[in-house]
Formats: sequence, C-alpha cells, structure tokens
Amino acid sequence: MASTFQYRPLLETEIRLLWIAKRREGDVLECTLRHFRLDTKPKYTALSYVWGNPDDTVRLTLEGCDFYVTRNLHQALLQVHSWDHMHTVGRDIFKTQGPWLLWADAICIDQKNMAERLREIPRMRNIYSSAASVLGWLGVYPPELPEARVAAVPGNFEEFTKDFFAIIALPWFSRVWIVQECAAARNDPILTLGRLFVPFDCLRCIYSLYAYRKEWLARPVDTGIGPVSEIRLWHQHPKRAHRIFDNHIATQDLDALEPGSTMNFSHRLNLVLKMAARAPFHSTIPHDMIYGVLSMASAGLERLPSELKPDYSQPFSNVCRSYASFIAKHTGDLSFLWRFRDDDNGSHFDRTQGKIPSWVPNFSNPAYLTSLRSKIRSKPLFSADGRVMSVEGVQVDTIYTIADHSKRLSNASGAFNPLAFRAFQIYELFEAAAAIQGITVDMILNAFLKSFENIVDRVYDQSESEVDVASVVFMSWVRKNAKETGELDFVKDENTENHSERVNLMIEKIERHLVLGGFFLTENGSIYASRWGYEAIQKSDILCFLSGAPSPAILRPNGSQYRFLNVATHFAGPRLEDIEQNASVWEDSKIFPLV
Repeated sequence: MASTFQYRPLLETEIRLLWIAKRREGDVLECTLRHFRLDTKPKYTALSYVWGNPDDTVRLTLEGCDFYVTRNLHQALLQVHSWDHMHTVGRDIFKTQGPWLLWADAICIDQKNMAERLREIPRMRNIYSSAASVLGWLGVYPPELPEARVAAVPGNFEEFTKDFFAIIALPWFSRVWIVQECAAARNDPILTLGRLFVPFDCLRCIYSLYAYRKEWLARPVDTGIGPVSEIRLWHQHPKRAHRIFDNHIATQDLDALEPGSTMNFSHRLNLVLKMAARAPFHSTIPHDMIYGVLSMASAGLERLPSELKPDYSQPFSNVCRSYASFIAKHTGDLSFLWRFRDDDNGSHFDRTQGKIPSWVPNFSNPAYLTSLRSKIRSKPLFSADGRVMSVEGVQVDTIYTIADHSKRLSNASGAFNPLAFRAFQIYELFEAAAAIQGITVDMILNAFLKSFENIVDRVYDQSESEVDVASVVFMSWVRKNAKETGELDFVKDENTENHSERVNLMIEKIERHLVLGGFFLTENGSIYASRWGYEAIQKSDILCFLSGAPSPAILRPNGSQYRFLNVATHFAGPRLEDIEQNASVWEDSKIFPLV
C-alpha cells in the first residue's frame, strides 16, 4: 500500500531522525521525523538491519500520515520502543537521554527520491560513526535456539559453537552493508536477537574464521574435522588465530580507512572492495556490493570521481568495468581478476555473448586469495572504448593435459565414488609428470601432498612432516577406484580415524580440491589446479604471470588478443621461484591485450 507522508528536502549537512512517540492498540507506532545537522552532534542510535520481504509491510504513522515499512523493521522498532520504557536496558546500554532518536535508512531517507538516495550513499560511514550507538537487529528470536544458551556464553564451547552456526546463518550476517555499519561504529555494535543481547566479541572471533568459508555452515558440527576442530584450535593457539583473523578479516586495515589516514582514495577503494569480497555477503541489488562499502573509501573525500558516482540505472557490468578500470589505473593491483567467475547469481552478468570483457570482475561475487598482493605494480593501458586492458606479462608454461573427470561416471558396480575416482585421475597426471621430469611417481605425490601440508601449517606450528600419513589416505582412494569397490566413508576409515587434527585438516583440503578443483599438467611437468567458479580451461591454454596479479593467470589466445579464463595454483613439479623479482625472466615480457 502507498504511504501518504511527504518528505521535506534535506539541507546539505542534515539527516532525519525518527522518534517513536507512542504505541497504539494493535501495535501501530506513532512516529515523528526530525531534521538535525550532523555537526550539532545529536545523540541517536543507528539501526543496522535486513529490510526483509518488500511485499510484507506493516503500517505505522509518520507525522500523522500512513507510512509502510517491512515487517522486520517494524519488529525492530517495536522492540526499541519496549526498551525505551526499561531504563536499565534501553537507556543505560544505548546511552540515550531524552527522546530516543533513531536512524533507519528505510524511513530517514526518501526511498522514492533516487537523487537523494544517491547523495546519501557516500555519507553512510559518517552517519554510523556519528551515532551514539549502532544497534544490529538480527531479527525476532528463532524458536530453535534455547534462550538460556544465547543470553550468556556457556562453559561448554561446542554447545556455543552450535548456537553460533544458527546465529550467523541469520540474514543479517550476509548483508554487505554491515561491513561499513560495524566498522564505522564508535564501539562494538549492540547485537540483539529478539529481546536478547548476543555477545559481539564471541561472534566476532569465531565469525572471522568462517566468514569466508560459508560452505562449512552446512556441515555437521560433530565431524571431528572442520568447524569444531579449527575453532578449538583458536583456544589452543591464540597467536596463530590472531594472525588468521588479521589476514582474512583485515582488522589491521581498518585504521587505514579512518578519515585522517594518508592512504589515498584509490587504495582505500581497492581495500574495502577486498574486505567485502572475503565474506559471503550478498545484496538484493548487485550494485550495492560496491555502493554498500563506498562510503568507507570516500570518507573525507569532497566528491567522488565522475566515473564512480553511484548510478543504479547503469547495467551492473558497466559499473564493475568502471571500478575495475579505476583500480587498475590508480593502484596497479589486478587482484580483482581473482573474483569467482560463476556469474549465475541474478546480477545479469552474462559473459557468454562476448559483451562483457573477460577481465572485468563481477564485484557481487566473493574473491579467491584476496590477501595476496603482487610485488610488481601493473601499468595497464585501455582502449578508447575501455573494453581492452593491455597488461605486461610473461608466459611461463602451456597446458599439456587436463584430468578428465567426465570420462567415467560409474564403476563396475554401478556406484560412483567421486573422491576415489578423481584421486585416480590425478594419479594418472602424477605418472605423466614423473615421465616428463624423469623422476618417480612417489616424488610427485609427496610434493603434491606437501603443498597441502604447507597450507595447513599456516595454522599449525609443526616442524615434523606428516605427508607419509596423508599419502596412505590418498593411495587408499586410488586403490579403491582401481578395484571399483564403490562408496566408502573415508574419514571414518580405519586408516584415518585416529589421525591428528593437522592431518584431518589436510585430508579435508585434499577432498575439497579433488571434488572442486580442475587439475592439469603443463608441458614442463608441473601440476596445477584451476579454480571452480571460473571458466573452463583446455589443452594449449597458456599460463602467464601478469604484472599486478598475485599468482599465475590462465589465458586463451584469440588472434592477437587474449581471454582471461582462470587462475592457477601450483601443487607439484618445476616452478619459477620469485618470478616477480627475477629480472632475467621479465626481459622476455610482452603486452597481453585482454578482451
């Protein structure tokens, strides 16, 4: 239904603040809207919430006029109004005096006025940082969560872990806007679940480890590997855990986003887009994956560059191209190429027709290895129409063969064991690599497994290798496939159930790569994996180090130009060490025009 309220225009430094005057029978809230200049420092609480279903609305009155908000926002306002009458909860925690003033974007910004909406986007950080408190409304209380366990952190860590998974599965945690809303808050946001307060410090520590691993949220908690074992690891190795927190959530980078920071706008923009890419955020409108963090980069900036001004009328792919071009030109960092390429997410990002250049990232997708940075600053050149990005690079290898996971879908018994089957396929690559290099298959296998151990050892302080243990598991998969014995629960197999948590994590990572990774062999005998969520590769595609890119890119020649397809991770065989600083290698560099 249509609202009848008419907004009064905002002056340049003004914001609107909401006051809930009273609650009438039938939960109808009577509200007023007041204008304040931010430089007068009004005391207010900024709401951070999920809009919810736009078709599920509830009526309130605004200055005596009917006004409709989504049900989730209405529930939040009802809860705030109830706290307003509870001195010890409402006023002490939220530090309010006098009328409790709120800022909620759905009401305090004229959503029908596109010009006003676009003007307010760069101001979001200032609005949240100026608030006396930020209230993160997680929603009404889920019936499946016991209130006693959420109200206080229990002594049983695994019990709290179960609650944690249920809590962070709530829609609030997937909003891209929480990046700036939480980062801008003067103090930790006050998270509320119904009438209860959720400990933010506990959620922050655990969420930082899992925000970028959303597929774990669907896993059982009591598997012995994955979430519980790694969360427990945080208690056992707090210094290592802190480093992971820094690497993946970039808490050390937040200081660089303060208005007084010496970091220039282009690097700040690059940083906040990387921060948003590290977690499984999403937005109903794909443009908001960029605009939702824009104010964090533009704090203290008088005006945005013209090509970056928010414009929802532009196709999202055009917005992505403008932002990627700006970052490449002004920072020399091409790590945006490492965004996942699975574009079937409702963002209308269709590469199949050739209308979108292959190098343009979909900024609504998460990224792979956002913490890596190239030591070489790229100096790309762009065609007049902005569609061709020419980058200096070095071709280092060519794809020789690919593990074909599709050539056999079942074994003799009619069952299909993807884990054992794909391990068998990779083993065939090991044999070919050993023949090219003139070494044994065991040497290739050990190098392959050592790569996974090195990944795990970013967490574990271990000097003695356990590759031989992981080798037993891997070869059991190969033998099972060769004998066509069918399905098997490998994790609980007698050969693996008593292994250390370190080995269990190695096994889990190997499983993920076997099922999701596309392994291939290069002409010099090296084994790499391409990444799922990118474009398919084929024989004769080339591996290149591009200046400004954090790891090898897979390109496909297209006449005198190239298409960016995928990224490569080295696992075994010869590799050029420190290629970024190897001057002799870069003597053979050339320009790769990416289309």
